[in-house]
Amino acid sequence: MICGVDSTKSQEKVEFRKVLAILILSNKCHEITSFIDNDLSDNLLPFLKLGEERSPYRLALEGESESVSCFDGWTDEEVEEFDGHQWEVLAPFFARGPPSDDRVQQYELHYKRPLPFTPGEGDESFALKHLFRGSRTEFEREVEILARLSTWKNPHFVKLLITIEISSPHAKDLYLMFPWADSDLMQLWQGHQATRFATGAQNTIHQSARWVARQCYGLAQALNQLHNLEPKNQEELEASIYGVSAAAGGEEILTDETPLYGVHGDIKPQNILWYRRWDLYDDPLGLLQLADFGTGDIHRYISKSDFPRQEVQGTYRPPEFDLFQPLSRSIDIWSLGCVFLEFLTWLVRGWEDREFANKRMSQSMKAGLFEDTFFEIKSDGPKTIVQIHHGVVQWIKELRQHPRCTRYVHDFLDLISTQMLVVEPTESRLLIDSDNKPEIIGPRRTRIKSEELRNTLGKMFDRGVIARDSGPSFQRKQVEPHPTTKHLGKTDFLEKCGSVEEAYTFINI
Repeated sequence: MICGVDSTKSQEKVEFRKVLAILILSNKCHEITSFIDNDLSDNLLPFLKLGEERSPYRLALEGESESVSCFDGWTDEEVEEFDGHQWEVLAPFFARGPPSDDRVQQYELHYKRPLPFTPGEGDESFALKHLFRGSRTEFEREVEILARLSTWKNPHFVKLLITIEISSPHAKDLYLMFPWADSDLMQLWQGHQATRFATGAQNTIHQSARWVARQCYGLAQALNQLHNLEPKNQEELEASIYGVSAAAGGEEILTDETPLYGVHGDIKPQNILWYRRWDLYDDPLGLLQLADFGTGDIHRYISKSDFPRQEVQGTYRPPEFDLFQPLSRSIDIWSLGCVFLEFLTWLVRGWEDREFANKRMSQSMKAGLFEDTFFEIKSDGPKTIVQIHHGVVQWIKELRQHPRCTRYVHDFLDLISTQMLVVEPTESRLLIDSDNKPEIIGPRRTRIKSEELRNTLGKMFDRGVIARDSGPSFQRKQVEPHPTTKHLGKTDFLEKCGSVEEAYTFINI
């Protein structure tokens, strides 16, 4: 009876194992017959407290207002002890759906139910991201993006396993569960040499370069899929958990004809995870996955002015964050270009302390503090100059001259310096002369689109230009900066130029 019998009232198997365990913990083992006689089986747990008063302490079945009769004659302390012990045996069991089901499993739990996890690492470990109270928007935003991306089955996106909402009387705690990663990309760079990681054995620089090329192409492919999220069919549309546009404040329901754009917004090495082994992925050096979409967004607009800028700070942000300009998907291209440049640095030179980071240090005009960025904003009299950091330009030149700089690395540096790390012009950067006639000064350059970036890296990888041939003889003529442009009186902005060896200039009003 305690271990289970088939119920005559339903298809469920009726058991009393958990009830017995609770009674044993409460020193009430002899009361088990009362629970059996009243059909108060494991299936009916937990019993919930009635009211907020401490006395009388009463427990009832979920949805009922009358206390459970089995507790008649118990003291308040005994009922409270039973209540405390019942949660100890009610840890949830999380299960995946079938492999063909891409939907993210969602669990809503009572705040007293313990999560079935213990701290530690190992083959069966998971990563649990806890979004604290007040982070509901971030939670829904990240789940929405990951749910849509799961339909692509791209191994370079982090895989969201389940979501957990734990309800308390006053708020909800939100959790996202992911497979446990061996490290993030920054930890990989800092802890491993390019010629010795993952397998524990010595691998050639050619093997490492090929792995870097494959992973960079995969990340670019993933970014392109994120940037172009148009639903292909109704099935993909239904894969969205919330089905509303974050940009519309949850007011506009998405349809299968709604053009959707995704943006990550915070690409950096710490948000790219390294898995030494991954199912169905055959590279012995592992797999990189793009992660942490809490700052990301899904919207219907080419550019947005209400992106959460305060959530994106630090080294890998593009200059438009500091210039308070409308933001577009191209912010991800800049950030990924920064990551790619550091990736090539690790491949060619190794992770040599803070040498590259130190070269990027400059004094911020906003706070007056020194910070590490890939661009710099300088004041030159009435003008404010925004340009690629001179330390970055110098570092690219040094990489080109390194003995390990192959033809592939040269081509990749060209791609980064001329099409990714580009200070983009906008319609507001105009020269206004004495007749108030707007004139755009200098070339109007824009960053490469994610689709073109994916295609370019794919062609570079397919060409096999990662060969062992020496690179120093493969030189690129450096682009000289344009001469300083003389401004014509009071102006809003004066654009000078727009790529890595160039800069554009603004005139302060």
